[in-house]
Amino acid sequence: MDIWQACVGAFIVFNHPLSVHRCMEDFSSLSRFKKYPKELKFQGIHKLKVVKAPEPDNIIWENLEFSKFKRRMRHNVTGLVSLMALTIAFALVMMTTGIQDHWAQIIPKITYCQLEVPALYFSNYSRAIDVADELSLVRPDQSYRGEIDEACQTRLDNPLAVYMVYTLEEGDDSYLSPALNYTIDACGIGEDVCPAAGDDLHCPCVLGGSIQRCDTLECAEPGDDPGGTCGEFVLSTLSGCYCYERLLDEREESGIFSAASNLNAEDSDICRAFAASWVLVKVFNFVVSLLTPFINGGLEHCLTFLVVGWQHNTSDDETATRLMYGVFKTQFINTGLLFLLVYGTGPSGYETPQIVKDLSIFSGPYTDFSRDWQKDAGHGLLISYILAAIGPHVGPLIECFFLSKRRIRKATKAVQEDKGEYVMQGDLNEVFVGPVFDFTTRYSYLLTLLFTAMAYSGGMFAMNALSFAFFFITYWVDKAMLLRYYRRPPHREDALQQQVNNTLPWALLLHLCFTCWFLGTESLKSEVITESISQVKPYEDVIASYEEGYGILVSRIIRTNVFPLFLLTLGVLVWCVLEFLNGYFPLFVILGKGFRFVLGSCTGKKRTLEVMRPGKKIRSRWTSEVAAYTDVYYQYIPKNGDLTTAEKLEGWMVSHLADKSVVKKKGWDMDEEEAPPGRGDAKFSWEVIRDNSIFTYRIDLVPAYAEVMAALQEEERLYKEDLEAESDDSDASGDNDDSDEEEEDEDSDDDEEQTAALTSSKKASSKKKAAFNPFDDAGNGGADGDDAGDDDGYNPFADFMDGMEDD
Repeated sequence: MDIWQACVGAFIVFNHPLSVHRCMEDFSSLSRFKKYPKELKFQGIHKLKVVKAPEPDNIIWENLEFSKFKRRMRHNVTGLVSLMALTIAFALVMMTTGIQDHWAQIIPKITYCQLEVPALYFSNYSRAIDVADELSLVRPDQSYRGEIDEACQTRLDNPLAVYMVYTLEEGDDSYLSPALNYTIDACGIGEDVCPAAGDDLHCPCVLGGSIQRCDTLECAEPGDDPGGTCGEFVLSTLSGCYCYERLLDEREESGIFSAASNLNAEDSDICRAFAASWVLVKVFNFVVSLLTPFINGGLEHCLTFLVVGWQHNTSDDETATRLMYGVFKTQFINTGLLFLLVYGTGPSGYETPQIVKDLSIFSGPYTDFSRDWQKDAGHGLLISYILAAIGPHVGPLIECFFLSKRRIRKATKAVQEDKGEYVMQGDLNEVFVGPVFDFTTRYSYLLTLLFTAMAYSGGMFAMNALSFAFFFITYWVDKAMLLRYYRRPPHREDALQQQVNNTLPWALLLHLCFTCWFLGTESLKSEVITESISQVKPYEDVIASYEEGYGILVSRIIRTNVFPLFLLTLGVLVWCVLEFLNGYFPLFVILGKGFRFVLGSCTGKKRTLEVMRPGKKIRSRWTSEVAAYTDVYYQYIPKNGDLTTAEKLEGWMVSHLADKSVVKKKGWDMDEEEAPPGRGDAKFSWEVIRDNSIFTYRIDLVPAYAEVMAALQEEERLYKEDLEAESDDSDASGDNDDSDEEEEDEDSDDDEEQTAALTSSKKASSKKKAAFNPFDDAGNGGADGDDAGDDDGYNPFADFMDGMEDD
């Protein structure tokens, strides 16, 4: 078989870190060119792709044989499944929101009750704003209500008509002192009548179920008294405003749980539908918010199954990175952007494409972050944020304080009664230890909270306090659980943390973009950048040229409270894009070299190659690793430095080099296994590494695969014994060995055992005298075949496989 088809890859360990960097530089810088040096090709034919190898216990060995194409196809399938899961989640939320909107139509908008409807009666926005705190809708007392309501029902020829007026007074008789001139004679006979701007007399009769639509004051008299918006409202909004005010009063007196029932009991003739709709809207609003953490949990389990068990990633770091970003993206869309997509719509002057409307995206009633958006979508978003922040802690805490103790009691009882449920000691140990700390999903959980808070904190200041509280709680809960419950997490490189660090600037960019939009809303009054910018013709031309879709964006940018943030947003955007592109192309290095070339051409200064004198140190000893892998390990410390108590207990000791430098080394302890005769002898670099992590790429020494490899070796041994037994049985009838030959064989075996024992004792006494070299293996240089074969020391770099076959 061709070696190129059988071999998947190779792991090479160098004796010095500088050798690693030189190898990486040689192969990485030339591999992307078409003309590849023949000297660097494998067997002079195949190009080699050299990358930095992950830690031995970080490799998923069984996935190395899968091709890059197969893994990429599985990644694409995972993305498609994630999109389908998000679509299903979006459909569930849209269905629940649709039911909520159906009942919410009975509840009036707060802005209409507080501004638009009173302004229509007063024919003036300023007057409505001045009396907003004292103005209220009232009905007659219960003893007189029936008689007066009957007069309205007779006048309008409708049994649902009731008497209701605006007043500035308080008390049961406040309806006798209305704030406007009311008379039943002003009501139309047999038809619904909308309040009209400029009328001196107003109708006090209101229909609760009327669907007649009325225009606001801004539509009736545009521009005369700016302060409102042009829109429509149904005539039943008046009764809804009355019920809403009564609901607020009842909530202050008897609490939120009794407010709806008391309102239904006292004003059932007009507020029954309102009370039921208000309760249902609040329930469905909570249901929509409650769906978010459940959907997040389902998305996390789905992606964990696909990424960990199906994608065939080659390392744990790659799996962790893909899982973290996958869970973060789906959960952030479901938590932070879902309410924006459901309740929002395109800005005024911008028509949402029909295909987007068909998908129920941006089909909501709000074009801006108004007060009504805060009431409807903002409250749901806060509830979803709180539940999404608390949810990940509930399961581990229940497992720690309840389920784990119950499992331990059950296992203890099973062992005492000798039920035979736990055959191996390892199975019993699993019961008494906690699970592995899953930092991957923890990162995605924290990123979801951070990005959601950063997006909306510019207009929802409660997000700042909530995010601080949740991050504080998460820190202490995770710390306590990690030290008291979880297992010690496996050793990992900082690749995942670097990915998180590179993602954080995008949270700042998102915060600036959303804050600019929040501060640019029409409800916040602000001037333009200069006093005359809105009066010059070029400004009008700019607004007119971008009127369709971009006019609202330009008008927001030039506001004094937005323009500085917009400039900062542009700067952060440029920086984020450059940092992103720099991960694929070394832009800063290329720009630096180009700048130096242009500067040298302009100044006429030629660049020369400086040759350093022999013996000059290239690096500082404090910033470089100088201890070879197979030599005694040492680390520089200050001359007046001293070791801590923990370092002394771990075996560290202070020593001096030939150049009088002070270093620390790690010595052997007689309590350790395979300890040499000389206690305190310094350990080699690979032995120091072995004390804390895996030091070799032999798969049978990786803890995660040790049991599997031992089982395979045992199976191979038993298979060979069966073959030998069958061979002995077949040859037993034809074997007639001489008794003299048997005695000679026994004598020879005794001599060989004595010689082997003597040789072993001599080598054990001089184990540390001769320097151990893990690279002294056949074909690995430094020693000929005989010397390599005589070395009885353990070789951590012996070949662990001859090749791996393709699937």
